[in-house]
Amino acid sequence: MEGLKALFDGFLKNHHQSESRHDFSIVWQRFTLVDILRFLRQIKKKEDFSVRVEIVTVILTECADDWLVGSLQQEQEAIALYKGIQEVVSSVLVPTFQDKEHYAFDENDFPSVASQAENILSFVIVLLSRLGDLRKKNSHVCEIAKLIYKVCPHAMILALEHVENGFWTTTTSIKKAKRLLQCLCELLDTDEYSKLLQCHLMLNDEIQRTESTLLYKIFQIIKSKLLRETWKKSPGAKCVFIWCLNHTSFPVLSEFLESVLPPALLFTDDYMLVNKVSGVSCLMHIVNNVSAEELRWYGRADVILEALRHQLYTSEPTLLAKTIPAILCTLKIVEKNPQSGETTRPVSRFEEIYQQLLQNAEGENILKLRRIYTQHLHIFVEMMGISAVRYLGITLNVIGHFLEISDSPSEEARFNMLLLLQKTIRYCWPRIPCHMNSILKMLVKCLCDLSLDSLTISGEVKTRLVTAIKEILVIMKCLNSENVKGQLGSLDCDGIPDLCREICKQVVETDVTTFTL
Repeated sequence: MEGLKALFDGFLKNHHQSESRHDFSIVWQRFTLVDILRFLRQIKKKEDFSVRVEIVTVILTECADDWLVGSLQQEQEAIALYKGIQEVVSSVLVPTFQDKEHYAFDENDFPSVASQAENILSFVIVLLSRLGDLRKKNSHVCEIAKLIYKVCPHAMILALEHVENGFWTTTTSIKKAKRLLQCLCELLDTDEYSKLLQCHLMLNDEIQRTESTLLYKIFQIIKSKLLRETWKKSPGAKCVFIWCLNHTSFPVLSEFLESVLPPALLFTDDYMLVNKVSGVSCLMHIVNNVSAEELRWYGRADVILEALRHQLYTSEPTLLAKTIPAILCTLKIVEKNPQSGETTRPVSRFEEIYQQLLQNAEGENILKLRRIYTQHLHIFVEMMGISAVRYLGITLNVIGHFLEISDSPSEEARFNMLLLLQKTIRYCWPRIPCHMNSILKMLVKCLCDLSLDSLTISGEVKTRLVTAIKEILVIMKCLNSENVKGQLGSLDCDGIPDLCREICKQVVETDVTTFTL
């Protein structure tokens, strides 16, 4: 090792001299790549390590093919080479925290992680590129392929820790991580990241077992860092897991359900918002990319639904915006279709959650949350069908309350409520005549408010709102033409805003004999 130390030191002192680079390949031939990697692992100071990794990268760029292949010709040397590469790559991964009291991270927790990783990323890119070139020359193809396959999972993990913005990344590390991913795609002959994860890392694997895929090997490496006791201590492993999950879709994800569901549930159950949001996003992806039948096995879908329902008690808009759609997707798996035609209609979880969302919306004053709570209510009514009549009273009360309050400039909550009202009328039409007067009153009052509001609502938004109200009034006329004509016809008088009078007149004159609900 003293000889290697002297060579490294001499290279650093003379790196500006052209003759040193001209002759160094001959000088370094006394040592193998295994020797050099073993020397790197003994360096304690991070600064010295980074500088010497740069030198090794130069060596790999300019060395002869025979020198590089020399470490692969004997099995023990090839194993040692793989272990050396693995240890060098592992040394610059995002650290695992053991003694941190609170696992809320920031940039100060990751000093020099990016700078260390940048050099190793360059090293791995050059190494894999050289190995790929050697493989094309039909020289020691099997030995080279075996090394590539063994290195790929570790190289992939390193790249995935830096491919997206994080507390430990820099612009340079992200750029190099993307370059490494591209290099891996070229080596494994694919052009998509999702296909890259499904590449089989085994020679002559005719059966193509799941255990030989790149994704499986990555999960095997990081699974010990995604347990209940360890996942919060390993932010890098969490990022790798989420990236791999998001780039794995149906039907492949079914094969990895046992690996991906527990970490997603752990993220969702955490007290920190960022982890909750990540967890709900993961669960949504799982629900959308695993067959309903497999999710129902062993009550998995029920567990997912309960984990999501707990998030409805939060007041965080970011979390609620992801949770409600995820609950809807899960309900469609765990609950029978309420409109299946059964004579008895027991209260379903569709109804329980619909009622909870209505109550949350009714008592909410924050505009952003009001929009989120009301965004998907119409889908619940579509799924419940006639069963929604059980909640007709509270539904109409909440709709009336929301139509009275503007949330300009977008008026999203009003649009949501008008859509909910339209769906409610369509699916609960047998009971609508009992509420005809109250519905007409809330719609006409909303028209009057829009007529008088010329400052806060844009012309385009106002036109869309008026059109939606007019459509509902026409539907109401289909249910009870005489009542609607009588009620709206009486409004054609002085004191009623012009816009309101015009819309009511148009509805009265509309022919609904050919109109179908």
